[in-house]
Amino acid sequence: MSARWTRRITLAGLVAAMAALGSACITSPEPSIAYFGVPTQPAPADGFVACMDALAEGTLVLDGRWGVALAADDGSRLQVIWPAGYLAREFDGIIELVDATGQPVARVGDRVAVTGGIGVGDAWWSCGPPEPVGRAG
Repeated sequence: MSARWTRRITLAGLVAAMAALGSACITSPEPSIAYFGVPTQPAPADGFVACMDALAEGTLVLDGRWGVALAADDGSRLQVIWPAGYLAREFDGIIELVDATGQPVARVGDRVAVTGGIGVGDAWWSCGPPEPVGRAG
């Protein structure tokens, strides 16, 4: 095979590979992730957290005042003070509540139970992640 023929094959292969990569980039965009704050408790200084022993149940909803709130069946909303390090994020069009390690613990629209109790500011002070009790309606 001549050197000229080898260059043509190599150039053709390179052009084909670049076209394949270019089309992959166009057809599969990266999902966008946007984080936003929710009210959280301060991190415990000694690692110990005292907790009230009550349970609130409702549907997680997006709330302009509190980020992610708990909605009762009658439509009323309860501010939740989440554990230290919690955030909310919008990921590929879905709003998720994430814990301090960045792991999702629930989504807006999930029906959940949250342990804790009413504390300062008449808010619900959560003792941990929301636990699923089924999907809302």
